[in-house]
Amino acid sequence: MKIRIPRLTLLTFSLFLVSALGACKKEGCTDPAALNYDALAQRDCCCEYASTATLSFKVNPEFGNSPFEFGKTFYHNSGTPFKINFSAFYFSGFVFLSDTGEVLLKDQYVYYRGDSSGFQLTDVPSGQYTGLRFFIGIDSLANYSNLPAQYEASHALGPKTPLMHWSWNAGYIFLRFDGEVDTSLVPDDIMDDALSFHIGTNKYLSSVTFNKSFSVNENTQQVLNLSIDYEQFFEGIALRNNHVTHTSDFPDLTNKFWPNISKAFSMP
Repeated sequence: MKIRIPRLTLLTFSLFLVSALGACKKEGCTDPAALNYDALAQRDCCCEYASTATLSFKVNPEFGNSPFEFGKTFYHNSGTPFKINFSAFYFSGFVFLSDTGEVLLKDQYVYYRGDSSGFQLTDVPSGQYTGLRFFIGIDSLANYSNLPAQYEASHALGPKTPLMHWSWNAGYIFLRFDGEVDTSLVPDDIMDDALSFHIGTNKYLSSVTFNKSFSVNENTQQVLNLSIDYEQFFEGIALRNNHVTHTSDFPDLTNKFWPNISKAFSMP
């Protein structure tokens, strides 16, 4: 004898089964950026995020043991007089180091002109840190995938004057120095040729790491001091005869200059 089950009963059972299966899904935070991220969670709820703050950097330009000034005549360790009239840098890939791991500050880029007093990072997670690491330049993905015209002029990666991006497929200029140099055999402090160092491309992305304890707190203004020693950039370079490179045109000079970049930065 066949037992007929009313269609309404089947429908009710099906709805109950779907509801029961849904209720069995593990609840938790599914956002990897959250403090309580749960990789096994299937239903998103209850994400908790760290408080954040703005971190300021005061940049101290130096030339050896003396203050650095744009347009002032300085003397290379070989005796060659020269001036730097303009400098600019890109910083990116900020990583905050701590006893429990590393915190990457995503998608923050800094365009720093040497004539400015410093820069800021926003949305830095609050915490106690033991050090900091960042690139002098632009990470490889952004360097080739982005163009300045995609951004507002106020954005770090937006159009700049002087130009900080090559129109050809080489990406951003990570570091730019423009100035003058005295190329006389017997120096007379009369600048007779241009000094121009424009360094870029992924090969010449530099990284600096500072082991320094500091804290970031949403209720406290934190300022870190960053020193840039312009004398160090030209260490080991015969500046009288080697004072122009736009990276690929004079690769030998670029290869001598590049290791000095990370050495020129310090955090006292």
